[in-house]
Amino acid sequence: MPMENKVYRIAQFGAFDVKSYGDVLFPQALQENLRKRINCKIDLFASHAKDQLFGGEQPVYGFDDFQQRDLRIHYDAIVIGGGELLHFKPILFSNEEKQLNPGELWLKPMMYARDHSIPCFVYCCGVPYDLSTEQEEVLSENAGVGTHFSVRDQFSYWRLKKVELPQARVQLVADPLLDIEKLYSKERLDQCFSLLAQQNAHIRTQKYIVAQYGTTKDIHEMANQLQRIEELTALPIILLPINQCHEDEVAATGIRRTSNNSLEQIAIPLEPLDIMSIIANAAFFIGTSLHGCLTAASYQVPFVGIDMYPGFVSKMDGLFTMLGCEQYLAPEAKSLTATFRRRMQDTAVEQLIGTAIESGQKRLQCYYDEVAATIRGE
Repeated sequence: MPMENKVYRIAQFGAFDVKSYGDVLFPQALQENLRKRINCKIDLFASHAKDQLFGGEQPVYGFDDFQQRDLRIHYDAIVIGGGELLHFKPILFSNEEKQLNPGELWLKPMMYARDHSIPCFVYCCGVPYDLSTEQEEVLSENAGVGTHFSVRDQFSYWRLKKVELPQARVQLVADPLLDIEKLYSKERLDQCFSLLAQQNAHIRTQKYIVAQYGTTKDIHEMANQLQRIEELTALPIILLPINQCHEDEVAATGIRRTSNNSLEQIAIPLEPLDIMSIIANAAFFIGTSLHGCLTAASYQVPFVGIDMYPGFVSKMDGLFTMLGCEQYLAPEAKSLTATFRRRMQDTAVEQLIGTAIESGQKRLQCYYDEVAATIRGE
């Protein structure tokens, strides 16, 4: 279909004011895919304005800037997310010294869309908890006519389907970064990694295992398990903080010290593309990060996840179930080595994961077709 002359203006809301690997890549995924379908310009909004997005050059406007900009621009659509944001709990970004009030990240823009009669798309988000009756009512009341909810895993879908949303559409899609290798080719990442290794002597070019841990819980056990894996594989383990807005750096430092510095830690500032290239060039990935595991899966790097929230069905349960490898999500640190051993011996799971990714990518492409068509008014 030939591109039309009209430039559609889109406002995307999310956690774009923090140094979060997954969150700052969501706008890139949306832009790359929508621009193949419609002429559009996407403005980013977060709770706090920033001169530029982490790892990019695009400015980030504050939530309070929206109404003034809409008076001048007249936005054609509002996009919320992605991320694990459809809930009513405060969101604390530990290293950023920021806390968002319950529902703030999604409820404000949804109300903007309702009050200004702007099409609203909840962009492949997660619903981490069951909602109370009162919370369901708040969500139902503020979802305007024609709000499109898309969620990234079956557990989020079941939770959202329980809410009475008669004028909104709810669909199961996938995480927006499921097609990350289509946005960032392996060749591009190899170039980035080569440059990174040239500039930093501690970035290894030989085989290595990447480990990321997003919590300070069970630090000593995690260090013990990683040392056992290092002995088992005879491969060096590199501790890689992925999200600066959480406890990754503190956890990595604690694990390294507990191991008497036998485990190496990448302590230099990294851009999202650097992080991606280090994971894509690893022999194995271990971590609590959803998008760390998803990056590994996308570039055919074997991986094992660790569930930071074993007490309830979490976003990691959703990802690993979607990929068909939930048996490789270790429920706690002390089961990591056993899970790792089983994963090393499983030669069939790679094909299953690849098939699941391909299926999810097709769903994503259909979703972008629908979003573009709706914005065009079709």
